[in-house]
Amino acid sequence: MRTLHAKRTIILNLTVVIISVFLFAIAAHADEITVTVGTPDNDGGEVYWQVTRYSGTKVDIKIKVPANCTAEGKADLLEKELKKNLFTVTRSGAEIKISGVQNVEKFQDATHEQDKITGKKPKKVTMDFHLSNGAALTGIDQNGSESKFYTAIGFDGILADATFNFSDLSGNTIDALLVDTYNSLLADLPIAYQSGLSIDLSNDLISFLFPTGTSEGFVETFTSDVNTFSTSSLETVPEPSTMLLLCLGLVGLVGAMRRFSN
Repeated sequence: MRTLHAKRTIILNLTVVIISVFLFAIAAHADEITVTVGTPDNDGGEVYWQVTRYSGTKVDIKIKVPANCTAEGKADLLEKELKKNLFTVTRSGAEIKISGVQNVEKFQDATHEQDKITGKKPKKVTMDFHLSNGAALTGIDQNGSESKFYTAIGFDGILADATFNFSDLSGNTIDALLVDTYNSLLADLPIAYQSGLSIDLSNDLISFLFPTGTSEGFVETFTSDVNTFSTSSLETVPEPSTMLLLCLGLVGLVGAMRRFSN
């Protein structure tokens, strides 16, 4: 009888462990952030960003994009670096889906391409531009043509974007670029959502707080100016179901550990 009881106890403990791990797995996949990258310029460059797990741990992701790399090639490099840091990732072409993360911060791209970050239950996005050298935009791209700038935010069917050629800007400084971008985005947003947009010139930053209950949102940035690179971030709100599954999984694992110890 004792042997039978012991076997039943072991089976019960294993069942609890399996269910707990399963709940953790579901929770990890419940929320995703998608990064879609464009084609880098011919010289390539570095991409640096931070990815925050639900635990609050920030992980630095950094890759070097070689010259003449394709968008798919760049996405492949990002996928490998993410998996190296134990993230759950799926990739389709130039689109990368990262599961179980709370936000993607400081997506800093020096390859002069159009990057888009999309997330469910978005809370906040930020976007900014920085100079590589000196105090002014050059006004030209890698091929000597007039440089271009693009920024967009969107959520639940609403889109606000800002598109400029260098000659359209009110000045050749980052502040001028940010002010022009802010004004264009503000004009595109419905009046009910304009209060969510803000600009902070002391930190060269534009921010947007999504309305409560937004189901999906994105931020997209691009600059071809040889002396300028863009940075963007997207923060999401964890689904209540996700947090519940994480708690249930934790309770199950703790209970299983106690059973085994006894």
